Amino acid sequence: MTSTATNVYTSAQRACDSLVDLADNLDALGRYNLPQDIDIAALTAQHISNILKVAYQIAFAYHNAIPAPRDALKIYDVDERSYLRVIRKHSLFAFRSGYDAFRCFDDIHDVARRLEATTNAKTAERLRPKGE
Repeated sequence: MTSTATNVYTSAQRACDSLVDLADNLDALGRYNLPQDIDIAALTAQHISNILKVAYQIAFAYHNAIPAPRDALKIYDVDERSYLRVIRKHSLFAFRSGYDAFRCFDDIHDVARRLEATTNAKTAERLRPKGE
């Protein structure tokens, strides 16, 4: 195994550990205390969106790192090249799915910000003295 391949593996393992920690903390949270926590919920959605954006970029880079079957003619026989086709097909699907997940969380962040702005405006309206 090359040192670069080992570095990629090590980086993936560290990222996985951090994401498991995030999932554990989300599980422990239960639910946000709204409307007080809407700001932190929106910021968290933005971070998750960024994570998913990087994830789909990683999936695409991984897809490109796997040799196309025609590029592996000297390395593998027909059966082995069919496995490469499956790996590339699945990694491309992961890229597309990752992009969809990224877009969803990006939208969640935007909607949470609109919810926060609407809630703040209504609160300000209620606190405004009558007759102003």
